[in-house]
Amino acid sequence: MDKILIEVYVPIMEDKYDVFIPINKNLQSIIQLLNKAINEMTNGLYNVKSTMLCDKITGAAYDMNKIVKDSGLKNGSKVLLV
Repeated sequence: MDKILIEVYVPIMEDKYDVFIPINKNLQSIIQLLNKAINEMTNGLYNVKSTMLCDKITGAAYDMNKIVKDSGLKNGSKVLLV
C-alpha cells in the first residue's frame, strides 16, 4: 500500500478532512500539499501556511524531516494542521 487515509482537523477553519497521503513523501511536503488542497476546497478562504502536524489526541508534533511511513502515522490517524 502506498497511501494511507488520515483525518486532518484544521482548528482555524473548525473543520476536518479525510485525505489520502503518500507514505513515501516527507511530512514537510505533505503539509504543503494539505495547505494547497484545503485552500482549493475552501475556495481560497484558507490561506494559512501551516508549519506543523500534531497528533490530535496527544498534541505531540510529528518530525517534519521524517517520511510518512517512518513518522508513526497510519490509516485512521487523526492529526491537527496548525
